[in-house]
Amino acid sequence: MRYFGRLKNAFAFAAVLILGGALVGCNIEEASKSANTNPEELKPKGNLIITYTDSTTGEPIVGAIIDLGLKTATTNKRGVATFKNIPATTDASGSSTVDGAYSAIVDFSRVTSPINMRDRNATVKYPMSEQKIAITVEYATLEDASTPPDDANINDGSVTNASNHDTPVTGLVGSKNWTVGKLSTSVSGEIRDQKTNALVTEAYIVKLWSGAGQTTLAQSLSTSNGAFSFSKVQAGVTINVTAENVTNTMRGTSGTFTSAEDGRAISLAVGGQVQPILVNERDLAAPWITKVSFSDGTNTFENGADIGTASTVDVMFDFSEAMAANFYNMSTAIVDGSGVVTIGDNIDVRFTGSKADNVAHSLSWNTEMTQLMVTIPNLAASATYEVKILAAASAADRLTDVNDEPLDINLSDGNDGTDIVASFSTSGGATLAAHTDLAMVTANVDSGTGTVTLDWNWQAGAAGYNVYRSTTEGSGSTAFNAGSFDLLVADHNVSNYDDTTVGFITGELPVSYSYVIRAVNSDGVESANSNAVSAADVTNVRLTAVAAFSDADSDGNCETTTLTFGEAVSEAAAEAGTYSYRMGAIQANATKVATSAVLKTLTTVELTFPDDSACADFTDDVDDSEDLTVSGITDLAGNAIDNAGNVWHEDGNTID
Repeated sequence: MRYFGRLKNAFAFAAVLILGGALVGCNIEEASKSANTNPEELKPKGNLIITYTDSTTGEPIVGAIIDLGLKTATTNKRGVATFKNIPATTDASGSSTVDGAYSAIVDFSRVTSPINMRDRNATVKYPMSEQKIAITVEYATLEDASTPPDDANINDGSVTNASNHDTPVTGLVGSKNWTVGKLSTSVSGEIRDQKTNALVTEAYIVKLWSGAGQTTLAQSLSTSNGAFSFSKVQAGVTINVTAENVTNTMRGTSGTFTSAEDGRAISLAVGGQVQPILVNERDLAAPWITKVSFSDGTNTFENGADIGTASTVDVMFDFSEAMAANFYNMSTAIVDGSGVVTIGDNIDVRFTGSKADNVAHSLSWNTEMTQLMVTIPNLAASATYEVKILAAASAADRLTDVNDEPLDINLSDGNDGTDIVASFSTSGGATLAAHTDLAMVTANVDSGTGTVTLDWNWQAGAAGYNVYRSTTEGSGSTAFNAGSFDLLVADHNVSNYDDTTVGFITGELPVSYSYVIRAVNSDGVESANSNAVSAADVTNVRLTAVAAFSDADSDGNCETTTLTFGEAVSEAAAEAGTYSYRMGAIQANATKVATSAVLKTLTTVELTFPDDSACADFTDDVDDSEDLTVSGITDLAGNAIDNAGNVWHEDGNTID
């Protein structure tokens, strides 16, 4: 690839946090497209790294489960979740490959640090409800046929050959840092009549909304003097408060504000941090969707929930007031043949991810025209669905109330800034057993790097596998970093794995590894750990070179040489080993034993022999009988010297 050196400039991975969920398409300039691009060949992939921290303390969130629909990852002890081989949301031709973006669900119910969400005695926790996240993965194309355009972010301005096609690229990395706050703050305030500025005297329904996705966080009734309060509000989120009387005739909304840090409070009152809520006659405001929910006929679920194994679901959009019984609102047929845009045309039901077909569904209103219901039959198991009320192109083509006021999307529950989005998932994946057949087929390793090959049999009902590895440095009583299994690869789709990232030495310590696998079903649920297998340096150390003998003290006799080994050796073993030099026939095959051995580097040992032989005695080429034998040496992992690599022959300078 001619632009391979500029990959980081040519691609961008963008993660966008939107509470309530969103799918926003990518924008690729026409100038960056090649004349004969084949979109099917140009679908880049990369790794997306998401880091979660506490919005107040900055501590990593450990155990948050992030579900992208196609893949699921859990934040580790550093608050990091990694998704590998994520396709871009557009291909090189600008065509959508995953319906514009990914829709993610984050579940904090299993967080273990800095707060253990399962600790019943914990007084402060993170929100248990799931947060909707939309992630777009964008790129700019590489055009081999011309000078790279400005929007490709290639700065050298070079011109390549005229191959006239775009270059596909994979292996890129994008990252995003997200925060979540504890349910540790409070919001209180007062409701006043906008015309008189007096405190209201009737009860009002007060709703606390999140600022990004307009999701209802809490709801309460005001007192007879217009006071309200909310406790256990999430810290550090953008929110507002809406008040409406029980007869739906008066309504008002606060200005947008950010909730306080841990343990602090916000007051919406005269003299408070935020102005009080001012209410006016209801018809002065547009209608909005107060709640999105789901029903399987028995249970009701919130937006973004997993509804289990239901075969049919009703998606319910509740409105703040009665909607008009006009042609647009009442034309619920999916295809009515009228040629006029209606609500039936602007309801979109789809699988999320790469499946783009519109799912069969039907629409109906309740008698009061305050609830629109979308019924979806024949639900697929282990799937994620999105139901959208699409934004209309004109004011005439949208939902309106009896006073012809159009739907306020920005105030509506489930809005993503453009459309109203309701999402849910189904389950039904198989219950998977822990594997007992994990085996290490081969470990082609020594003290440097190598490959550990794992193998197992595919289990029926498994959608993929997660491979985990633990690392131990040192041995025996000096071992540390042992016992903790970290995710090595997620959603692996074959029943074997080659780990090429091993290194069996760090500094002067041996390193060993243990592996387990977990089967993952179609719901993303893991089995228990498999049996564990271990890999360590098992290769015997070998002698690789012997330097010429030298006269270190310049007395005419030679007594010093240096040995080189193929890997790091144990200092204790090296300095206690035996080194025997058998002289040739001229010296009557006399044997000299080294009087000292000193480890000079991890792989070299300096030997000193008795100082009573001429240098020529060590280089006697008259016969072939001179050799040096090494014994008692081990590498850092304790492997002894190889019997096929411990004897050096002076004549021919060979080792066997």
